[in-house]
Amino acid sequence: MKKLTILIFSILAIATNAFTQAITLQTLIDKSECSDSSCFSEFIMGKGYTYDRSYGKVGNKSYGYMSQKRYTANDKLLIPNYASFAIRKDGSKTLGYTTYEKSQYKILLTELSILKFEAGPSQNEENGTIAITYKSSQYPKIIIVGRTKPRTDNQLGKWAIYDFQIVKNP
Repeated sequence: MKKLTILIFSILAIATNAFTQAITLQTLIDKSECSDSSCFSEFIMGKGYTYDRSYGKVGNKSYGYMSQKRYTANDKLLIPNYASFAIRKDGSKTLGYTTYEKSQYKILLTELSILKFEAGPSQNEENGTIAITYKSSQYPKIIIVGRTKPRTDNQLGKWAIYDFQIVKNP
């Protein structure tokens, strides 16, 4: 039943976000099995993302990718989505997905529920950012941290950054 639900959800997500280069949390969880950055790079670039940059030191290096499509953050602002992959010295992996489009954010929240991830208490971070940690007994080595970062600019108006970090412990 779970696989059928995920399949139906994936089809709906694809249909809703046709041509958007959207990424599902299930896909990021699956890609947490990658043993190196080339596995993730091949996948994400195959979706039309471009390599943006790498940062960090050897052993704690992260790789970032930007979508070719730009998404509506508000009526004045179009921003690309962002994906990242990192393997840490301790063997843990972090995969990230950032979007500015509220409809994609709502789909990701629905997916958390379908995948049986339960929210912990929300935490207020700097600059009004709200972080929530999600855990699931079905994925005991996975922690997902979702952040909503509100932004305001006098010329560009208001928008939010929706960021999900999937951490897989060794």
